[in-house]
Amino acid sequence: VYWLPIKAYMISYKTGLSAKKTNAITNSLTNEEIDNVVERLQKAMKDEKLYLNPELNLAILSKHTSLQQKIISAVLNQHIQKSFNVFVNEYRVEAFKERISQADKENLTMAGIAAECGFNSQATFQRTFKEITGMPPSEYKKSVLKSGFEQPNFFNDPSKH
Repeated sequence: VYWLPIKAYMISYKTGLSAKKTNAITNSLTNEEIDNVVERLQKAMKDEKLYLNPELNLAILSKHTSLQQKIISAVLNQHIQKSFNVFVNEYRVEAFKERISQADKENLTMAGIAAECGFNSQATFQRTFKEITGMPPSEYKKSVLKSGFEQPNFFNDPSKH
């Protein structure tokens, strides 16, 4: 009976220590170092399109950028205010939006385009797309096909990052 409250306290204590460690990491980095990390992460996403890899995780990104996982995580969480998954999925959603607006993609299924953009699960794609854009992918596709024009490009708009 007493074990559950003690276990909960121990977990919350460890979580608190973890948050303190993350803050200590980012507090020890200079603004120039943080900017360098952000630049390397954005380069890996924009230029090298790592987000297209459905298996992408923090370890792969860390190895690719030669940055420690804890530094990547700390900079994303503390300075960009995004989790790793949100950071990557925003690029995937924008790639989907860009591809869906191209005329030659009209015959592809949304699931096929989502897979091309790095999503490995239809459910994750649907949920993530709606969270980021505020509408389901099918509604977005209809609006793009109806309007007949391309949507603004996330990758070329620095205000989005």
